[in-house]
Amino acid sequence: MYRFYLAAVDVIPAAVVLVPLFLILYVTSFKRNLIKSCMYCLFSLYLAAVFSLVGIPNVLYVRPEINLNLIPLLGIIDDLSNSLLNVLLFIPLGVFLPVVWTRYRNVKSTVVFGIGLSMVIELLQMLTFRTTDVNDLITNTAGTAMGFLLAQPIIRKLPAVEQGKREAYVLLCAVFGVMFFLHPFLSPVIWDNFL
Repeated sequence: MYRFYLAAVDVIPAAVVLVPLFLILYVTSFKRNLIKSCMYCLFSLYLAAVFSLVGIPNVLYVRPEINLNLIPLLGIIDDLSNSLLNVLLFIPLGVFLPVVWTRYRNVKSTVVFGIGLSMVIELLQMLTFRTTDVNDLITNTAGTAMGFLLAQPIIRKLPAVEQGKREAYVLLCAVFGVMFFLHPFLSPVIWDNFL
């Protein structure tokens, strides 16, 4: 639980950049849709929390150190709490994608996005002290699929409004850019002056 608290606090520096960005986009956009803008902002803050929790590298900390576990299910029982946390961490992804974007209202598209994000995270962990683990890929994907199933009652009540095809990827890249380039500089300022 302490890890989730630290991630929530660690999202504040990202929110300092992302929330004003979404406000500017909302005000300047021709299609002013407050709900859509809020969902994009929430999705971006969720991604910032994920990146914080999984320990992606940043511009000040890139240390290639390859620790691999490529044998599926090896040690998953011994580290059951971590496996369950990975599942819980990716459930919101499985909910957000189909609720916000009609493109992800089928399980295949949502799970493929979850696998892709998990794969990117695991590969980036080769640039940190963390272990790149196939079990994390399995549990993250399971969490995404569970989130998709939990989102089904919500999806049935939502209208089918088509959005851009790459918006989720653009948001993902924007959040990664904030976390990689800006977060290491903003975080100490916020911690020292406000928290």
